[in-house]
Amino acid sequence: MPKLIFTRHGESVGNVAGFYQGRMDTPLSRRGILQAERLSLRLRAWPIEAIYSSPLRRALETVRPLAAERGMEIRVREELVEIDHGEWTGLTVNEVGERFGELLRLWRTSPEKVKMPGGETLEEVRERGERALREILELHARSDGFVLICSHDAVLRTMIGAALGLDLSRIWSFRLDNASLTIFDFRGGKPRLLLLNDTCHLQDLLSDADLQAL
Repeated sequence: MPKLIFTRHGESVGNVAGFYQGRMDTPLSRRGILQAERLSLRLRAWPIEAIYSSPLRRALETVRPLAAERGMEIRVREELVEIDHGEWTGLTVNEVGERFGELLRLWRTSPEKVKMPGGETLEEVRERGERALREILELHARSDGFVLICSHDAVLRTMIGAALGLDLSRIWSFRLDNASLTIFDFRGGKPRLLLLNDTCHLQDLLSDADLQAL
């Protein structure tokens, strides 16, 4: 079995603006582009045999430098797309609070109970994420290298949480930064956490606001 590298996409323009992106196909910010380059440098010497990504632009742009340097294809999996935020899509946190205040409070305290209006539940997200994970592990069952999966906050939280044996109610119990690395060893049939939310390759990067001022 391979070791799996989970990485959240780099900082996007939606992250900077502070709105719920969901399925919106937003690009990386200037800082996000630098994060993608740093990620590629960090993993330069790692024996990565496959790169999987969400179909959304911000995820594809995150792994494109790594794939280009190695001459590898990016294998797109639709199951890795971000949670459908439904009517929250494109709204800031304050706007969601004004229109869906009680539901937003529930999302922060008991996220497993929330179905966003016109969107998805975390259970639906976890089901498709775990389906993709099972198939990826089966495809690389004889590998002893690394397989990289680039996806989004909600999707990765459900996948990582499941590997850690956490209930969906606890998806906020760990941090997951843009372009971070979380690694599991799946050898032996049971996932073993090797690294969680590592961002040492990003520590000296300027904020997007600082970069725009240059």
